[in-house]
Amino acid sequence: MSGQNIITPTAFTQTQNGKRFYFFSGEISVTSSETNMISVDNIGERDVKLNFTIGAETFTGVDLVLRVRSNDIIILNQAFSNEWLNYKDTYDVNLIIPAHTSFKITIQGQSGLGPVLHTVAGYGKYLSLE
Repeated sequence: MSGQNIITPTAFTQTQNGKRFYFFSGEISVTSSETNMISVDNIGERDVKLNFTIGAETFTGVDLVLRVRSNDIIILNQAFSNEWLNYKDTYDVNLIIPAHTSFKITIQGQSGLGPVLHTVAGYGKYLSLE
């Protein structure tokens, strides 16, 4: 199944102390169509610093494009070859996203092979108002 997945998070989940948050995509099947992994309409009242990683059941024979958008503007557009990905278990991204903006992570397979299960997992913190 490609395209949006019903388990895709639409909000960040706060930790018990309310200072940090996390998000997980779960396993989502990605093909040559751009596939939503994480999609949050409004990150909230404060700027956030976040870190996330992408993973897959296998990177063998898979080229992919990772895109990150804020308010539908692409802020990261990174292509990966399967040769590079075969040497990495995950790929980490660190970003600061302004308050009151949307945030979306998508993955698109480029190899023309069948679907591959991908995951996105991340965490972050709310920046202080200093």
